[in-house]
Amino acid sequence: MVQTRVLCAGPPGSGRDNYLEALRKLAKRRKKSLQYYHLFNFIAKEAKLKGYSINKLNVLDFFLNNPEKMLDFRMNAVKRVSDEMKNNDQVHIVSTPYFFEWKGESLTGLTEEEVRILDPKIFVIIIDDVVRVKEELGKDPEWAGHKFTLSEIAKWRREEIKGIFNFAHSFVPPRESYIIAREHDVEVLFDLVFNRKKKKIYLSYPITGVDAKTIKEERAIAQELSEYFVIFDPLTIHDWAIVARWKSIADRGPVKAEGFDCTIEYTEGKKTFSCNSSEVEYAIKDIRRQIVDRDYRLIDSSDYVFVYHPRESISAGVMCEMMHAKIEGKMVYAMYPFEPSPFFEHYANRIFKNRKEFLEFVKGLS
Repeated sequence: MVQTRVLCAGPPGSGRDNYLEALRKLAKRRKKSLQYYHLFNFIAKEAKLKGYSINKLNVLDFFLNNPEKMLDFRMNAVKRVSDEMKNNDQVHIVSTPYFFEWKGESLTGLTEEEVRILDPKIFVIIIDDVVRVKEELGKDPEWAGHKFTLSEIAKWRREEIKGIFNFAHSFVPPRESYIIAREHDVEVLFDLVFNRKKKKIYLSYPITGVDAKTIKEERAIAQELSEYFVIFDPLTIHDWAIVARWKSIADRGPVKAEGFDCTIEYTEGKKTFSCNSSEVEYAIKDIRRQIVDRDYRLIDSSDYVFVYHPRESISAGVMCEMMHAKIEGKMVYAMYPFEPSPFFEHYANRIFKNRKEFLEFVKGLS
């Protein structure tokens, strides 16, 4: 087995640790060798050797007040992890956040020099919806005393993604980099690290203005294709549900200051969030921009783009994703059972009129 080093980041509250624990259990069940390194644990050990007690409740305060010591502990921890990975041909996953907001300061959890020492072949960022992250942070003793707004959480996520992708692209050629939503099945990460030949697909389909039945049909396509490909499904992040709910209320008149409830259906069941109206309104601009940036990055990380477009009215989002894919040199295959416009036709390498023919063809690409 060839050694594969993976750097897995993700802001606090995103479910990164739980997702990686699920991966470890899956790998064990399938008798796959995986070594896991939580960088914080190595940093705490290095600090203890120098007579300091660092835990998750005081680590960021320590970083603010003793930055040189903290950077020294972290560098030694990185070197120790790298030494443990040497001459060991298996999958190694190093887990750590990259970006922190703390008491008005922005802190970074890695430097380019440290990344070079770790030398990951694959970079992964685990993310989640801003409202669920906020709820998770409120339940975590490390963060419970701090009232983060949705806008701050969105910024945190944006900086995490940008920083990790910058690290990946600092190598020549650029290293693989992926955004994985917490809602994606752990099989996605399993395939990325263990089934290296499995091709990666961005599945593009209409979301805004689509009824629940069509969404269910589109998600079923993603599920069916996941047997053959690693599928990046844009609807594994539900930020737009909050924005759409706020907008639907605002369109009827002034939104009440005390807020509103929004229910999101996750794989683990429906969850209702109480949202502050002004907080959502303030975060909308960042959320909207991140939807575009994230989906384009997912396309960049994919081998193909598959378009499933069962309605006649063309989705602006789908059209833009097709255009971006072509600019990046990706092959685009579409299912569209209507007469296509010249523009839709221009950005698709092939268009199928029915679902059966579409699925038969794309499965053959696996």
